[in-house]
Amino acid sequence: MDIYEEKFSANNTWCIDDLDGGLAVDLINLQCVRQSTQLIDDHNPAYDMTEVLELPIFKHADLDSRELLQSLQSSLQESSNGSFNKVFQSSSLETNPLTRFYNENIYTIIMKAPTAPGRKVEEETLTWLNQGQPYEVIIQTSEDEKKKIIPGKMAEVVLSIGFHERQHQYFESEKYEEWLTNRPDVKMIELDMPMSLGVYNPVYVGQYTKEIEFKWDPSTDAHFFIKVNCLSSEFTKTKSGESGVVLRLQLDILGFDFPHKEPKYSAGCQIKVFRAKGANRKLKLEREKHDCLSKEESALLQPSQDITVFTKLDESKRMRRFNSETPIKKEGWSPNVSPTYTCNTFFTGSSQFESCNSSLASTPGVASPLPTLTASSTVEETETWLRYNRFQKYCSCFANFTGDDLLRLSRSDLIQLCGPADGIRLNNTLQARASRPLLTIYVSPECHQSDTGMREYHAMFLEQLTVEDLKRKIAKKCCIKEDCILSIVKQGPTGIHIHVDDEVIRNFADESHHVMEVLKEPDSELIKILLK
Repeated sequence: MDIYEEKFSANNTWCIDDLDGGLAVDLINLQCVRQSTQLIDDHNPAYDMTEVLELPIFKHADLDSRELLQSLQSSLQESSNGSFNKVFQSSSLETNPLTRFYNENIYTIIMKAPTAPGRKVEEETLTWLNQGQPYEVIIQTSEDEKKKIIPGKMAEVVLSIGFHERQHQYFESEKYEEWLTNRPDVKMIELDMPMSLGVYNPVYVGQYTKEIEFKWDPSTDAHFFIKVNCLSSEFTKTKSGESGVVLRLQLDILGFDFPHKEPKYSAGCQIKVFRAKGANRKLKLEREKHDCLSKEESALLQPSQDITVFTKLDESKRMRRFNSETPIKKEGWSPNVSPTYTCNTFFTGSSQFESCNSSLASTPGVASPLPTLTASSTVEETETWLRYNRFQKYCSCFANFTGDDLLRLSRSDLIQLCGPADGIRLNNTLQARASRPLLTIYVSPECHQSDTGMREYHAMFLEQLTVEDLKRKIAKKCCIKEDCILSIVKQGPTGIHIHVDDEVIRNFADESHHVMEVLKEPDSELIKILLK
């Protein structure tokens, strides 16, 4: 028993010593591994997403362009030692157009629309827009420029759209005329005033609907929404969006002194206008193509930016303005001139209507009368007549036609040459067919009788059932100034005088006849028309 215990104790002592030695070695090895791991971590720190999440792009706050730029710069300065920010500074910040624009210009003009990818780095950006969709445009003044602004002073701004390429600008007048003829009730560019801020008194200038002039207080930011209604493909022979012409949005800040000769600052951007949602589909497709490119290929091309920056334009790149001061005159015809009527007395004889002297004013510079088409009209006169009556797109079709040739064409011939809509309109114009009046009345002066004792009446055709239209017809027929007609009354039962308004005219019987008496107001040139 003693021998067994002695052997067991000896064996037990060996096992414990062996276990203690092994544990000590393992602990020493574990400590070495930990120290080496810590040393490696010191040289290679773990990737921290805090810097990325602090960027404004991951925040829900709606920052304007200046706050976005300042946030990016402050984030980069605070963590300039990080590898992510070094890469971001070397790539994104140097090529950011907003940074260069804000540092070099006194105004910041941006449009909240993404730019198209795939353009060369040295080229100007291109933006794809949807037809009729509102896009926000923001105008901001730099802090240095705000110090020079006189409080309460309003600057005049002109927003316009036109062709970017010079080869299209040579024929832009014809293109605008054709577009307005095809879409007479649509404006080329619109300003959505209910959604806009800081924009006052917007008006269209010029004879085309491509320029909008408004007032702006430069001490505050302007936020306005624009809608472009003209497609890029409408100015090309092939009506497809891909081959549409490049248009330019231009913003001219004219300053505070009126009138202005040259704008104080001009900026613009290139755009292409697609049909509804066409720009979104095009942008998605091009972005997918750009993502598939290699790093070497993508480095030569512009990425898609979330906003469009208006770049400053010099005089050579600026579009010319079609404002009211320098209007575009259509070639080959003169503007409409209203005849001036002279009459010395009011109805004092039996031939008042015939004695009225209707003639064009003989002042210097007055344009020639409106063109008319006759059988003796030459080729040039025929082309002038076509342009005046908005048939300019058929001038090439009738290039060698004289007036006699055009008048010989039948209604079916014109429909076959010009289509149903324009063919019928051209036929009605050639026949000098007036529009059907809404009301026809016959009027005779009170003392106007023929030699036979029968009263003679003169017809008046009203295109509008209003008092203003009736005054206009009476003034033209009787050689009276329209402003001199104080009112029109109608003799009712028992001789009472009934004031004539729009509702009374709407209840006139068609082809009714009236005896007209002119009542002159005492000590005044105003008159009152009495219909009996």
